[in-house]
Amino acid sequence: MIAHRLTYEIMDRESVGWSGSAIVLGKHSGRHAVDYKLRSRGWRLSRSALNRVFERFRIEIKDVLRRIPDEYLEGIIYDEFLGSEYPYRVVSAQVSSLYGTSLRPISQVEVEDRRAGRQVAVAVGVGSVDAAFKAVAQALGFRFGEEGEGERLRLVDFHIDALGKGTEAEGVCGVILEDASGRRTAGLGRDGDIVAAGIKALINALNRLSVAREKETELRERLAQEAETEGEEPAPRAMCQ
Repeated sequence: MIAHRLTYEIMDRESVGWSGSAIVLGKHSGRHAVDYKLRSRGWRLSRSALNRVFERFRIEIKDVLRRIPDEYLEGIIYDEFLGSEYPYRVVSAQVSSLYGTSLRPISQVEVEDRRAGRQVAVAVGVGSVDAAFKAVAQALGFRFGEEGEGERLRLVDFHIDALGKGTEAEGVCGVILEDASGRRTAGLGRDGDIVAAGIKALINALNRLSVAREKETELRERLAQEAETEGEEPAPRAMCQ
C-alpha cells in the first residue's frame, strides 16, 4: 500500500496532461533508478545490457553531472551499442582570440566524416566556444542560428564544470542539441582546455544524433528481443531511486 503511488498522489499525472517519469537522476541514483528511467523512455534492456549501461553511467556520468537529463542516459546506450559506427572525428582545431581588441574570435577546424572525408571550415563568433562550435557545424553541414547554410541545430543546453580545484582542474562540458524534427541528443567532453572540452562534447552529441536518426528503431527492437531471450530485471517501482 505504501509503495503504490496513488496512496500519496491525489490523481494520475496522465489525467492532467503529464507523461513519463518524474524521477530525476543524480549522483546517488542506483541501478533500479536507471532501469526505471530507461523503461519510461521506451527502452527494454536485458540484465547484461543494463549492467553495461549502468557501469558506464557510474564511471562516466554519475560523479560528473549534478543532475542528469534523460538525453545523457540515452547517449550511453548509443555509445555502448553503436559507438563503433560513429561517423565524425575531430582531426585538429585552432581558436584565436585577442583580448582588448575589436577583433572577434576565429576558429579553424578539420573534421573527418566517414561518408564525406575530411572537411575544413573557418568561422568567427562572439567568443571562442561560439566560433569553434560554428566551425564544427559548418564543416559537417549544420549551422547554429539563422545565418549560413546547412541543417539548423538548436543548442538547448550548454554548461561547463570543473573536475577539481585550481587553475589546472580538468573541465567537463555538456551540451544538448535539438534538430529540426525535435530530436534531442546530449554530449559530454572532458579536457584541460574548456574550448577543447566543448568541441569534444559537440562531436559526441553529433555522433549520437547521427546514429539515433539512422538506427534507433533497429536498436530498440534488438535490445528488446535480447531482453525477451535473456531475461530482464523485474519492473522497478516508480518511487525507487
